[in-house]
Amino acid sequence: MHERWEVCKGDDFDDDKLLFSVKKSSVIDFKTHLLVFLKENESEECPDFEVKGNFFDREVQIFHGDQVIAEVRTASRSCHHIPFFVGS
Repeated sequence: MHERWEVCKGDDFDDDKLLFSVKKSSVIDFKTHLLVFLKENESEECPDFEVKGNFFDREVQIFHGDQVIAEVRTASRSCHHIPFFVGS
């Protein structure tokens, strides 16, 4: 059985307030792969969106079909030192 979450508008769970549901694509996943189904997609044969990536590395892509529609990455905090010499 896949893990599943239902997202509703407001504090109370009510079928009328259901916005979308999310489930893991596989029980055993080393990387994140979530399937997102909008409320209107009752058959759930094909997800409306997919979330793929690695939350530990903070790199995630959101797909609509085969197209990447959003991407989340951690900004690099490394500082690059450039040698600078004052000439005579």
